[in-house]
Amino acid sequence: MFLRRLFTVIAGGVLLFLSAVSSAEERVVDVVFCDGPGRAARQAVISSISERYPATFVDCESVLPTQSQVFVALSYSDATSLLSNKYLVSSPIIISNVYRASVSDMLAANEKVDIYTFFNDPDPRAQLLLSKAVFPARPRLLLIHSYSTHSIAVEYQHSASQLGLELQLATVKDEKGVLKAIQDYRDIDAILLIPDKNLYNKMTLPNIIRSSYHLNVPLIGFSPALVQSGVLGTTFPSHQARVDFVSAVVDHYIENHDDSNTPLDGHSLGLSINRRVARSLGLDIATDGVLISSIQEGEE
Repeated sequence: MFLRRLFTVIAGGVLLFLSAVSSAEERVVDVVFCDGPGRAARQAVISSISERYPATFVDCESVLPTQSQVFVALSYSDATSLLSNKYLVSSPIIISNVYRASVSDMLAANEKVDIYTFFNDPDPRAQLLLSKAVFPARPRLLLIHSYSTHSIAVEYQHSASQLGLELQLATVKDEKGVLKAIQDYRDIDAILLIPDKNLYNKMTLPNIIRSSYHLNVPLIGFSPALVQSGVLGTTFPSHQARVDFVSAVVDHYIENHDDSNTPLDGHSLGLSINRRVARSLGLDIATDGVLISSIQEGEE
């Protein structure tokens, strides 16, 4: 999922400079990756992009931007650093590998520069189509969210209505509210989780997963990491989608150096299913290939 906005920018940490030349204009644009000690996902994106552009790592603690630079943040902490740098007031920014709810306040508070955001959030329609593929007989679904993610929950409800699916929304304040909702909504087939740091974090998720498992109710999560922790499954934007997005925006600025006609749509689908959890819940789930085909057909 992508978002393009205008707002103030910031720098900090370590930056990776990538130089690219437009053959039409013979103009160099530096692509500046803000990257701390690396998570594998961030390093993978950098490696993929650097296959196309020469790369150099520099300390950007006091970097002063030029008019021919595009800055890239590949994590929440990198985005926070960029957005707090008072010198970055006109350079375009690309933010990837973040969840929408985690950066919405920062985006709303900064409106002075071009910013292009690739969210880690699964597409609501794809998540609902996954649920439908797991439970072909019109699944009864529950989405538990907090007040801060109400707008995202409404998007899910709208998509469910378009697909003819039954989706109930439960608004809660904290982990206790999530556990109570799991207990109260018994006549459902699966529970949808969305990125919501108020409800779903390292401290709360183990209890939530255990509670749903004991009631034989599968969870549809929002990241492969959750699937490894005991959630039944999720769709997610693929690694290649992140690479393609960053590349498209970079190429746009190399060729045009303005904010018109930037390619921002389309992303490939990733899928993660915990087969062990499926078996323990008595679910006979199709292969990944069949599931992806079913989801893609439903998105057309």
